[in-house]
Amino acid sequence: MFYSYILTFNAIIIYNISTWNRYLGHADNTRKYYRLVADVDFSSLYASPTTSSVVFEGNLQGNNMKIIGVTLSTPDQAYAIGLFKQIKGISDPTIVNAIRNVEINAKLVKATKTQAVGILTGIIEDFNLYNIKVSSDNIMIGGNAVGGLAGIIRGKFNVEHISSEVSVRSITTDASVHYVPYVSVN
Repeated sequence: MFYSYILTFNAIIIYNISTWNRYLGHADNTRKYYRLVADVDFSSLYASPTTSSVVFEGNLQGNNMKIIGVTLSTPDQAYAIGLFKQIKGISDPTIVNAIRNVEINAKLVKATKTQAVGILTGIIEDFNLYNIKVSSDNIMIGGNAVGGLAGIIRGKFNVEHISSEVSVRSITTDASVHYVPYVSVN
C-alpha cells in the first residue's frame, strides 16, 4: 500500500487537451505516473493526438474519466496507431505499468495502410489493463490487425474488465505483408 501511495502522490495531473499533449505527447515523458482529473475532449481536433506516435511506458490512472472525440487517421503507411502508438511494459521498480479506470470514445478511426490499429493503442506488449471501455459510433478501418482496444496484444500482461463496443474492418493493403498477430498468455 505504501508503494501505491507514493506513485499516486507524485502523479502528473491531466485535465484537458493542453496538459495531455504537454505531458504525454513527448517520448521522454512516457515513463511517469499520470492521473486524469477531468474528461479530456479531443472533438475540436481533426487530426490524431500527439500521443498517437508515442510509445507509452508509464502508468495512467483514468480515475473513471472519459477521453472522447478522438480522431485516429493517417493516409500514410505506418506500423501502429492508436491513442498511443504502442504501450509497453518496462523493468523499472518505480513504475507499475498499467492503464486503468478510463473510457475512450473515438469519433473516427481510419488507417488503411497501418498494420496494427486500436482505439487505445496499435500494440500492447507486457502491460496491464484494468477497467477500460472503448467505443466508437463509426466503423474502425485498419490495414491488418484491427481491434477495438488494440490491434496486437503480446507478451506478459493482465487484462481485466475490458469492454469494446466497436465494429472493425481490416483491409490488407499490401499482398506481400504476411503478418499474423498473436496473443500470448504467460
